[in-house]
Parts: sequence; structure tokens; C-alpha cells
Amino acid sequence: MDFFGSYRSPFGYENGENGGVDSYGVDHSGFSTQDELQYQTLRTNREEKLAEDLRRRGVAEENYPQCGASFWGNRANNYGFGNSNISQNIQNVTNQLNNNEFDGGMNALQFSNNQSPIQQIFGGMKDMVSEYFKMKIHGYKNLDDYHHCKANYNAASRGPYGYNIAKTLGDAKEKFDFYWNQYYKGLNEHEAQKDRSHDLGVNAFGRLRGDSKLYRNAQNACSDYRDKNPAFPKKYW
Repeated sequence: MDFFGSYRSPFGYENGENGGVDSYGVDHSGFSTQDELQYQTLRTNREEKLAEDLRRRGVAEENYPQCGASFWGNRANNYGFGNSNISQNIQNVTNQLNNNEFDGGMNALQFSNNQSPIQQIFGGMKDMVSEYFKMKIHGYKNLDDYHHCKANYNAASRGPYGYNIAKTLGDAKEKFDFYWNQYYKGLNEHEAQKDRSHDLGVNAFGRLRGDSKLYRNAQNACSDYRDKNPAFPKKYW
């Protein structure tokens, strides 16, 4: 149902033409008015949560990450969108994920949220460092955003202390890179700030997805960033 007309959000969401498939892969053709209102409210709330997180970090709107279909999770079921009672369908899938009943018994989250603060902090530090070295070892290009997203997702999935250590380390690294890019890579201040804002946005997006409890693992949550290099072998995901 084409209830809202043509629209594009700061995160790249576009509704489908004449009530068709939107940019998140959701088919609106069978939506009732109630379905459309529920969907748009849930989508807006989720984007506003991300925008608030990015604003706190000084990320300009033009540098907001552009979300693909995987923004809503598994592309195949779209959390029940296209059927009636959308909010309940989302809750049912979320419950399945949290109860490890999704995708043939695959764990909903890579990490338990019952970890102690110390486990979350040191585990989050390990997540950040290990993802950096994975990127350096495989050597495939245009995948920085994918590894940024994964590192922050994994740390945030551990719990609030993991989320905070990822934010602290990520913000510190981008502050260092801001000066490094100017003095050693020859970028001007505007270019260095643009790079910093972009990376901070990707980091925040990874943490938001890790905190959402709606994804099976970091590979699934960050798949849209992985698409930047189609030649990237699955064994390195």
C-alpha cells in the first residue's frame, strides 16, 4: 500500500514505487493501512535510535551509513513484514533468536549477555584487536567498513561493558587516525575529518546492531558492508 508516498530517509531508506518492494527488501504490496503505519513507525524508531547515537559522536548527516536490506535482519523473512500484525511477527522472530531456535538451532548471538563486566571488557578489547589483524592477514581491499562493523558488533553483543569498551577504543583510534592521516598520509583537515566521521558512523552502526539482539552473528549483521568486495572468499567472513 503506497500510504506515505515517495520518501527517502537520511539512512537511504526508500519506499517502494506504488507500494512495491522498498530499499530494505520489504514488499508493501499486501500491506493494510495498519500494517503500513506499524512498519513505518518501527522503521522510524530504529533509525532515530541510530541517528541519536551518531549525533552524540558528532557524525554529520551526510556521513550517515546507508543501510541495505539486511538492516532488518534475515532477508528471507523480513521479520514477518508483508503479513498482518507486524509488531507481533517481529517479536516472535526476536524471541526465536534469543531462544536459539532460529535457522536450524544456530545461536542467535555469538556471545552470552551473562558475561561479567571483566569478561565483557577484556573480551571486547580482544574483539577489536583480532578483527584488525584478520583484515591485515587476508589483505582483501575495500573491507575496512566490514571489519569495523564486525569488531563493534562483537564487543557490543557481550553486553553494556563490551559496548562501552568498543566505543572508547573506536573513538580513540579515530582521533589518532585524524592526525595520522594529515601528517603521514597527506590528507587535508577536511578529508581527514570526513574519513573520521565515516568510520565513527560505521562503528556506531555495528554497536547498534550488536545491541539490538536481532542478528545471528556479526557476519550476518554486517553483510551489507561485505558486499563492497564481491570477490571476498567466504572462508574469511
